[in-house]
Amino acid sequence: MLLDSASLYFRAFYGVPDTVKAPNGMPVNAVRGFLDMIAKLVTTYEPTHLVACWDDDWRPQWRVDLIPSYKTHRVVEIVAGAPDVEEVPDPLEVQVPLIRDALAALGITIIGAAEHEADD
Repeated sequence: MLLDSASLYFRAFYGVPDTVKAPNGMPVNAVRGFLDMIAKLVTTYEPTHLVACWDDDWRPQWRVDLIPSYKTHRVVEIVAGAPDVEEVPDPLEVQVPLIRDALAALGITIIGAAEHEADD
């Protein structure tokens, strides 16, 4: 089973109440929702393998060349010669490293490809 990680953790962030916090007060709603989704998928489909596909580039230039408006609503800063800066809510941004740590702790491989999104 291949997981589109960013799609799932964005959905979890907006779908799980932001009142879900760690004991230190840090938001963990995206982490909790993301892991709950993985548990449901694994329980339902019983995959033999599980890989977390990662967005190594959230807005690949080749796709922008094809569709200039692609994800423009999420661009905070255009960076010449490098990936543009994406708008990510601060409470989600701090959870992404925790999500990566949780995947590693569970032994779930994370794979990404330069200049591609997870669903490519």
